[in-house]
Amino acid sequence: MSSLPHETFPLLPLREVVVYPGMTTSLVVGRARSMAAVEHAKTHTDSQIFVVAQRNGEQLDPGPEDLFRVGTLVTVESEETQPNGTTRLSVRGLARATATEIVFAEEAIQAAVGLSQTKAPMTSKLKLLTRQLDEAFKEYVEHCRNPDREAVATIQETTDWDRKTDLMIPCLALSFTARQQLLEALTHSG
Repeated sequence: MSSLPHETFPLLPLREVVVYPGMTTSLVVGRARSMAAVEHAKTHTDSQIFVVAQRNGEQLDPGPEDLFRVGTLVTVESEETQPNGTTRLSVRGLARATATEIVFAEEAIQAAVGLSQTKAPMTSKLKLLTRQLDEAFKEYVEHCRNPDREAVATIQETTDWDRKTDLMIPCLALSFTARQQLLEALTHSG
């Protein structure tokens, strides 16, 4: 496991949402600094943004202490301006990342981040945990009313432990806090 060199990306604070690598989701952006981060990403970082959850989703203008440090580098796949002036983004998670520095400029928030390259060695303990997780996920799907069959098939075909957990967790009915704790626990630092 190693971290890539630290790079600077625009930062998008999220309210009670945790994005995982491999996950595609919609985000609604309306705050001025968030809109500026999206614009900066389009012109400076190949539409890549570091998304990180706020500790308190009700905080309208979060400061550095109001943000978690572990988040996900995402790419903006599409954006659509809404009638109310907000923008709906479709983003895809690329990699876990940890903010080493967060800078609040007037126009936007920037973060120096270290990207995790996760490739844990497959030990006998990890094999056992993988098998247990697969069994628990199969049981979950059996009891789920409307599982996303395509997501389930992708997860079941995936043999890479890190990718499998990144794909499984968003499917599970977990609290925001549990999702953030798992993102942090599964982040390999270099």
